[in-house]
Amino acid sequence: MATGLAVKRMAKERKELEKENPDYFVVFKDDDLLKFDAYVVGPDDSLYRHKLVKLHFEIPREYPMKPPTVKFIQHTGNRIHPNLYVDGKVCLSILGTWQGEPWAYSMTPYKHEPGKGDNPEFNAFVQYTTWKSLLLDYLEREAEPAAKSWLQKYVRQNGQDMLRDLARQHAANARRIQFSCPYKNVRVQADYPKLTRSLQALVSAFQPKPVEEMASRSSPLVMAPTPRENATLKRKCGPEAEDMPRSQARAQEQKHGMLREPEKKKRAKHIEVIDLT
Repeated sequence: MATGLAVKRMAKERKELEKENPDYFVVFKDDDLLKFDAYVVGPDDSLYRHKLVKLHFEIPREYPMKPPTVKFIQHTGNRIHPNLYVDGKVCLSILGTWQGEPWAYSMTPYKHEPGKGDNPEFNAFVQYTTWKSLLLDYLEREAEPAAKSWLQKYVRQNGQDMLRDLARQHAANARRIQFSCPYKNVRVQADYPKLTRSLQALVSAFQPKPVEEMASRSSPLVMAPTPRENATLKRKCGPEAEDMPRSQARAQEQKHGMLREPEKKKRAKHIEVIDLT
């Protein structure tokens, strides 16, 4: 009965979750209503601007009385938020995993941890490393067709802004050699040129093809004969010649002597002028 209730509830919620939303994208795998992935878009007023957080949801049999299980998906291995762990654990009061204030995504990262204050060094670490862990890794590794298509569209719409933001951050941290994280004393070398090249390559790859390039790859235009040409072909070559492509029609015309080679212009004879004076 519990499983039936969860499925029935999710059948209704799926319609809402799959509606286009600027803040997130949800993709269900096959017809399993109790498992799905979501990409959450980082707020513009935060260190996570243009970044994405991928979450995997599993709905329990007791849903909605019991909250879903949520796993944070990343591939780099860096701690980029106090409530998002490297092993995938997500600590949020709404999920029953942390008895504290609900997660306010737009706040600076360290303010989410109980008993901790803001830490500029960790904020700088997060801003730099999440270009890879919360954007580039997803773009390179996503295999689900629907999610991959959405990611490419997201980059097409925001790619130039991403590159401008990264350039500004590079200028602000031009003298930095490394970024450090207070968790496990992690240090990451600052390499903005490499990061910029990686982002630029993906932004360029996902841009729509130029019209000229698409036209060159398309099949050549085949022109149909005019009504007058059709009538002549039908009279000379039979009914089957009507509406054939113009190139083929011209071949038939030449075969039946309907086309004449253009006459060459006669060159004017040279007249010698004799001086009689």
